[in-house]
Amino acid sequence: MSDQQTTSTVTTALTETEAIEIVKQWAEDNESSSLLPMSAEGMVQELEQIDSYRVLEGADPASFDFALIVKKYAPNALPQQPVTPNSLITIGGNSERACQRPEPIVIGTAKPPETRTQKAEYWKTLKWWPYFSGFDDLEDGGIKMYIENFLPEGVTIISSLPKEGKTWLALSICKALTSGQPLFGKPEFKVPEPVPTIYLAAEVGDRPFKQRLRKFGITNDKTMFLCRTLTKGSMNLGDSDLEQAIRTLQPVVILDVLSCFSQSDDEDDSVENQKLRLAIGSLRRAGARAVIILHHSTKDFKKKPTKEHAVRGSGDILAMCDVVWALMLDDRLYQSSQIEEVDALCWGRDFSPSPFRFALTRKAVPADGSGYKDGIVSVIDSTGDLGFIDKAARKAARVSADEQTQKDIAANVDHLIRENPAITVLELIKGSGQSRRTVDRIVKELGWSKPSGRARKGEINQWTKLAGMAEPGLPSAA
Repeated sequence: MSDQQTTSTVTTALTETEAIEIVKQWAEDNESSSLLPMSAEGMVQELEQIDSYRVLEGADPASFDFALIVKKYAPNALPQQPVTPNSLITIGGNSERACQRPEPIVIGTAKPPETRTQKAEYWKTLKWWPYFSGFDDLEDGGIKMYIENFLPEGVTIISSLPKEGKTWLALSICKALTSGQPLFGKPEFKVPEPVPTIYLAAEVGDRPFKQRLRKFGITNDKTMFLCRTLTKGSMNLGDSDLEQAIRTLQPVVILDVLSCFSQSDDEDDSVENQKLRLAIGSLRRAGARAVIILHHSTKDFKKKPTKEHAVRGSGDILAMCDVVWALMLDDRLYQSSQIEEVDALCWGRDFSPSPFRFALTRKAVPADGSGYKDGIVSVIDSTGDLGFIDKAARKAARVSADEQTQKDIAANVDHLIRENPAITVLELIKGSGQSRRTVDRIVKELGWSKPSGRARKGEINQWTKLAGMAEPGLPSAA
């Protein structure tokens, strides 16, 4: 030992229990609020923070000197004495725990880690290591879908202008999730398993909300469907009862509407939106399988149907979402017929959803009876759900109808010619009710031809048909 070391001071070696008692007593005597980890793991982590101290892999915890912790939390609580080559300080008469502490202090017999493998093994013993995940630690599998092609795990926004179907769609989702039946009754929107739902209706009271639930036939099983309306007072996403319900049920949570859960009057306030984002994140961490947020679109959304215009407010709101479903009422159809059909556009982060259309109202049919205003029927009242519009089938039907109409027109023109082979084009136009262009096209497709100009004296120009040309609605003989 060098002369410099022999003139330094030494601190007695302490066990964890001894160190805790000393710090506690020192804190009481000095009216201090010193904080001290109360576990061996915490104490060792504290030792790791002291520059001159290193705990190596394989070290014996019995050799750890917790006196250094005391020096950190309770200054001057331990006596320090000059060190001489022949002097040792003991604790409680235990000479085996006596030690001198020249710097640097290294505990344990293992060599310092040198290779990357050794370092990795050492890192695994540190407190922060399990805080993170590596590739192999992450869960396997694809995106968890609670409604196929519609609702994934995470945060989903359903947005629209006011009174364009947000709440109705949310209730249809509740019906599908709690019953386990496909959304809109369509197999492409299959529900893999029933899921409990918590609906926070912040804009409506008990009575009107119950009427809406009754329209959809939402279950009265409180273990599968819970709600809270304005009747029970204001709502706070940080409420401990809400957190406990989420931890217990592991539900899908629906927030209707977002502005009611924000403390800010300005939706562009990035600070408040960040708080809201953290609050929604806390719902997910508590165990919510998915959070569905009902929100408003910008006023320009119908003119500019983009993702940025689909969600009102700052980009923070859009950034938290995994899926955005933006609803748009077909204004042209509504103005011409009073029928309410809504297009659902979508932007997904980790899956590619397809847009679709649903109906809120439709034209009455004889089976509906009478008494409906202007011959318009509520789809929800008559079926207990929204009406999914199969756009492809509707387009095919329209094309089929158009084709049939064209066949009927062609058959009429053909009949007029056969009945009067000398009929003029003007008479064909009048008799068929079609334009000159349409009549010319049809007679050409049917293979009829007629000499142009005036007929010879004593003769009449008549329509003749080329051999092998098709009859109206039949394939050509060729």
